[in-house]
Amino acid sequence: MICYVYFLYSTQRGKFYAGVSKDVDDRLRRHNNGESLSTKSGRPWKLLHKIVCENKSAAMLLETKN
Repeated sequence: MICYVYFLYSTQRGKFYAGVSKDVDDRLRRHNNGESLSTKSGRPWKLLHKIVCENKSAAMLLETKN
């Protein structure tokens, strides 16, 4: 199943964040609603880029390299 590695930027904190998701739009919404403890303080987050991967394992491997 297709999965994505996505890259966010916090304009408030000047920080970057990389994550893995099957639905990047929904995940970004949850980041910006404060539903993720690790990104709650950086709101609002902006999507910079996403990379399509064949599966979650490939996406997680790519995420850890960044």
